[in-house]
Amino acid sequence: MEAILLGIIGVLIAALAALGARHNRLAREKAASCQRAETLEQRSQELESRAAELSRKLDESRGKTHQLQEEIKRVRKRLHEAEQDASAPATEATVDTQKSLAHAESEAAQARSAARKAEEECATLKADLEKARRRIAELEAGLTAARAVAEAAKMPPPAAPAADVARLEKTIAELTAKLEQAQRKARADAQVYRVTRSKLELALEKIAWLEKKSASPTRPSVGEAEPRPDTADDPT
Repeated sequence: MEAILLGIIGVLIAALAALGARHNRLAREKAASCQRAETLEQRSQELESRAAELSRKLDESRGKTHQLQEEIKRVRKRLHEAEQDASAPATEATVDTQKSLAHAESEAAQARSAARKAEEECATLKADLEKARRRIAELEAGLTAARAVAEAAKMPPPAAPAADVARLEKTIAELTAKLEQAQRKARADAQVYRVTRSKLELALEKIAWLEKKSASPTRPSVGEAEPRPDTADDPT
């Protein structure tokens, strides 16, 4: 009985320690997950802001490109009109028109290059933003799973584990009291056993003496003593 109670107490103490360790681990994981979620949320907001800025710049570049393309069309039209007059010699206006066309084409090429670069950066930021959102979803799913595990184990929330700990401590105290009571009873039973055994030994001695006396009609010799009286303590 004593060994069983000691085993139960040991198991409960181990369970209490495991409960505390698990609670601390879940609390740390939850805090770390929350911190990562906040960091990723902040990062996603920054990426969204940068994506919006790049989108605005992209729109501006596209608008500028469109204007340059319209300007190129007008210059080409003017150049074509000038070239139609084959009999007319090259004039200063025609030369200026060609220079304007070359300049406009150069600016258009630069604008197209800037637009392509902005589109690439915007696509990269959108991919990073989507990745951050997926990571946030994974962290939220992990938090939900951790809460479900805690609920399934009937664990208290991280902010209030005292009730469960107090309940286990009360159970341990009750079992400890029962163990002490069992130990006292075991000592009392051992005392009763010793007294009963002493009485049995005395009774056996008396029976042996009476059998010997009945077998011999003569009185016992001087050296032969009667059995010792029953002096065992009464355990009660």
